[in-house]
Formats: sequence, C-alpha cells, structure tokens
Amino acid sequence: MENELKKLFSSVNATKSWKIAVMQRSPEKFKFGANTISLCCNTSEFNLLNTALHSMFVDPFSLKIGMLNELRETRNNARHPGLIMEKTDAEQYIGLMTQSLLT
Repeated sequence: MENELKKLFSSVNATKSWKIAVMQRSPEKFKFGANTISLCCNTSEFNLLNTALHSMFVDPFSLKIGMLNELRETRNNARHPGLIMEKTDAEQYIGLMTQSLLT
C-alpha cells in the first residue's frame, strides 16, 4: 500500500522524500475537505495531487481513504518486532490490505 501511495505522490513531486503521514493526510483532505492532523502537502502539491487522483482513478471520491490509517497502524504492528507481535499480525494486515484493494 505504501508503494502505491509513493507512486501517486511521485507524480506530484518526484524529488521529495514523502512521509507516510503526509501521504495519508493529503488524500483525507482531498476526499473529506479536512484531515485529522495538520500534516499535509503544500497548496501547489495538493493541487497536483487532485489532478493525479483524477487521472489515475475513474472516481477518486469513491476511494476508501478512511482505511489508510487502519492500514498504516496494522502495517506498523506487523512490521515491527516485539514480544506481542506474531504471524497473525502480518496475516491480519495482508487481509485488510487485500480487502481495501479489492473493494
């Protein structure tokens, strides 16, 4: 999922090192008009993002952007080693990601 976001945002600015929070919050602002955290791309990048979303997707407003936070949190839990991290964490992430891509 992060790689897909990076592809999208590289069309906005290919030389910028995009952070996951900005790549999550900017589409939220696009779809909902606001985001939960102030991290977002600047105004010119946001305008380019709007154009990129419309060129990549038939109906970008139907994207399940609200699932990005859950995917990010599940990804972080599955990727980072720890005493409570198990194979099921990774499987849960894969299932959630697959669900968001297929719907």
